[in-house]
Amino acid sequence: MADPMRIRATLKGDTTEVRVLMAHVMETGQRKDAAGATVPAHFIQSVNATHNGKNVLTAQWGPAI
Repeated sequence: MADPMRIRATLKGDTTEVRVLMAHVMETGQRKDAAGATVPAHFIQSVNATHNGKNVLTAQWGPAI
């Protein structure tokens, strides 16, 4: 994996739009390997963003994100 994240922020008036591209392993826990065993789930489950030391975003994600 190259860079784990790419971030782009754009200021629009008094609102800031932030786009983040996160490189990661994505397994939903529903796929089976060659032997027929279920591959364990492995995905981003929580994201926290701060600005000037203040929490501005907390997200809890599931395998569909």
